[in-house]
Amino acid sequence: MKSLLHCRWLLSSSLMLSFAVVIQPALANSKPPKEAGKNNNPILSALGTAQSQEADRLRKLGDSFLKEGSVDEAIDAYRSSLRVVTAGSDTYAGLADALAAKGLYEEAIQNYQEALGLVPGRNWSSSRQTDGDLHMRFALLLSKLGRHRDAVLMYQAGRSLMPSYGVSFLPTRFTSTIADKRLLQAAAHAAIGNHYSHYGRSAEALEELRIAESLRPDSAPILFYLGNFQYTMGSRAKARPYFQKVKELGEGDLKKEARERLGEIKPGD
Repeated sequence: MKSLLHCRWLLSSSLMLSFAVVIQPALANSKPPKEAGKNNNPILSALGTAQSQEADRLRKLGDSFLKEGSVDEAIDAYRSSLRVVTAGSDTYAGLADALAAKGLYEEAIQNYQEALGLVPGRNWSSSRQTDGDLHMRFALLLSKLGRHRDAVLMYQAGRSLMPSYGVSFLPTRFTSTIADKRLLQAAAHAAIGNHYSHYGRSAEALEELRIAESLRPDSAPILFYLGNFQYTMGSRAKARPYFQKVKELGEGDLKKEARERLGEIKPGD
């Protein structure tokens, strides 16, 4: 199976150009601050640890609120976390998701940029910068707002970061047509669903995959992802009709993979 991953560094450069926030340049005669020496004061060290723990507690609280649909409470928790410790990519990511759910799109964009390290001079470290999931969510928001070119770039960046998990049939390139806009949205949901499935987040995975199917019910790759999800969950009877559709609609490696899966499903499964 041919890999569809793109060059990570090339895409990162393109994204920095497309999404970087404009920062007021520093005055020409300004001098960089002196680097502070390492602080060995145990009281200050303990204070820093306590602040970090409190910020983490508030972030996790925001995650819980967002998962249960309490968007306003999630926003408050994330913002409280950032007031304690401002350097937190995961917190910016959660806040961006919550703001997008609330319909505060411009604020959501700013926080997605913060979370992904697209703001010059504010490079946080986070697993969400490297697993592709957050890129896909940002791509969906940009597509919803009609910024299709930016959405395509963000989708491509996310696909370049996401492992294939043995399945890499989703497209990497789109044009500016309406049909491709829906395909991009469907592909992003499918990629997120496959990602969640790999990490055992089954309910969220199924939700994302069903959204993808509703957007493109005739897409063989998306039908394959749904079949593969049911197959790996042990629901082989539910997987069979998806693989049968892929066998009819798909081509090449996708069709071959569907045939192999159907061959592994026994009549009594």
